[in-house]
Amino acid sequence: MRKFSFALLFFVMPALAANAADMYFVKGVPAMHEAASVTDAKNAALAKAKSSAMSVVLSRLLPAKTAAGVPMPPSAQLDKFTRQFKIEGERMGEKSYSADVSVQFDRAQVLSWLKEQGFSPLESEPPPMLLFIAPEYIETAETEVADRASTAVPNIKFKPASLPELARAKAVPVLELQDDLAVASAGSAAVLDLSGSEGNYSVRLTDKSGGQSLAFTTKADLAETIRSALILAADFQKLSATTGGGAENVMAVLYFSSFEEWLRKEKTLGAIADVKDVRLAAMKFDRVQLEIKYRYSVESLTAALGKAGFRVESRGNYLVMR
Repeated sequence: MRKFSFALLFFVMPALAANAADMYFVKGVPAMHEAASVTDAKNAALAKAKSSAMSVVLSRLLPAKTAAGVPMPPSAQLDKFTRQFKIEGERMGEKSYSADVSVQFDRAQVLSWLKEQGFSPLESEPPPMLLFIAPEYIETAETEVADRASTAVPNIKFKPASLPELARAKAVPVLELQDDLAVASAGSAAVLDLSGSEGNYSVRLTDKSGGQSLAFTTKADLAETIRSALILAADFQKLSATTGGGAENVMAVLYFSSFEEWLRKEKTLGAIADVKDVRLAAMKFDRVQLEIKYRYSVESLTAALGKAGFRVESRGNYLVMR
């Protein structure tokens, strides 16, 4: 099913970044190597550290599976991408070298290179996400957010919610949730359901922006379980926010008689071939305003919608769907 996203996006950054500029800065990367001489060891260690730093940057800009498939630029190209390079705590042996390095990459060059490779990276950090979570997990979640060396999830706020409140947060439309001032001040909202005990947790993460949901079970401890959920939330957002261009943007209004019907129509729309992305711009009790990115023309999209069971009318610069 195609991923849906609200016009105000949430984002969870799985690395060290605290703001958009910091997305290209990586601090404290270990550099270690042994070779025939200390000079060779140092050169190899620093080159590997720079590659590791670039891997961190890629994990911030792209979904995890996509980032893992990006071929690492050669060392000479990474040198060109590097604006600042700081070495601390050097330790040298006869044939060994170790240190901690910090790297500041050039934003424009990295973005240009990724686009040349056919990838669509995030170019800025969207507004914060509000995460509904049971009160007993708040402390652990906040620790994971604060632990920049492991998860580093900035731009996220936690809203303690009882079981009935979690259920309501999952069930009601986004606009109804935005009656809550805490939700309205955030970019978007998500719900984290977590049950079980140490070594046997069940997790369900629901994105209120696009109706996406992901569930998994794990034998990990509580901290690792919450960290995994936050990283998955990051991938939800990045998949939505980095959908590639080259498509026709079509504005549409989709009517429905119930929230359940909206969910069914959302699923049908997301399954249509060549629909590259669907963004939810606004939602009322009986309709949603959508921005649809389609690979071909508006006429071709209208035909595809008809084949999928939608009744479609053209109203000037937008479509009406029922």
